[in-house]
Amino acid sequence: MVKIKALKIKTLVVGVCLLFITKAFSQSYIPFVSEEKLWTEANSGCNPNFITVQSYVMRGDTLIDTLVFKKVCDLNNAIILLVYEDTTQRKVYFRYPYDNTSFLLYDFNLQIGDTLPAPECQIVIDRTTEYFAGRNRIKLTFDWPMTWYEGIGCVNHYIFYWRCIVGGVGSLLCYFENDILLYHDTNINNDCFVNYNMPPLEKENLFDLYCSYDIMHLKSKSNTPYTLSVYDLFGREILQISATGDMRKDVSNLPAGMYLWRVESKEVSGVFSGKFLKN
Repeated sequence: MVKIKALKIKTLVVGVCLLFITKAFSQSYIPFVSEEKLWTEANSGCNPNFITVQSYVMRGDTLIDTLVFKKVCDLNNAIILLVYEDTTQRKVYFRYPYDNTSFLLYDFNLQIGDTLPAPECQIVIDRTTEYFAGRNRIKLTFDWPMTWYEGIGCVNHYIFYWRCIVGGVGSLLCYFENDILLYHDTNINNDCFVNYNMPPLEKENLFDLYCSYDIMHLKSKSNTPYTLSVYDLFGREILQISATGDMRKDVSNLPAGMYLWRVESKEVSGVFSGKFLKN
């Protein structure tokens, strides 16, 4: 009898511990501010067939009034803005480098029915948890409409803007953490970094590129001259070659990883791009 009672107590304790661990895990917060995070944002303006790409990289800290702000830079390391996160309150603030005013950028404590302090987008109409970009994340939906993901920010509006813009056309294109691509909306653009300008007609696949045994192969269905550019995942150009027809290039000096490529030809309409893996 004593053994059975002890077993029941032990089972109860284990169950309570597991419940506590599960609850704590499910409520763990995914920070927005972190070193070497990269977002690319697509902006189409009034012409849906022309997309410009803006890149944001979190890199380096600066101390302002005892608060540590993370620098948000472009790919040339020019500072665009500064962000600070209160992880206890789950709020993200930002300020411009030339301004002394901080604005609330994200509040991941908002619940259904709460109001966002911004002029155009206001009420939270849904709060769920969804698997997105490799993790389960809190998803907030506003009545504007606008959607936030915990740790990433807004996906269908400008990522780093403190208020909503009626008619805003910014959208999350790609999201990286430590050079690892976690999200890419290929419905917007096949390339994470290169601007897109194409007629709304489906283009023929004139160029194909792959890598095998440290040799990069480009197959061309056109005999016109072209320029091939290769980029790393931060959009830095690491190789440029002008050629005609099929091409082979020894890339044994490149580190293993994912690379982006882009082909342009003055005699062929459009830009051709893709990605390849070097083992």
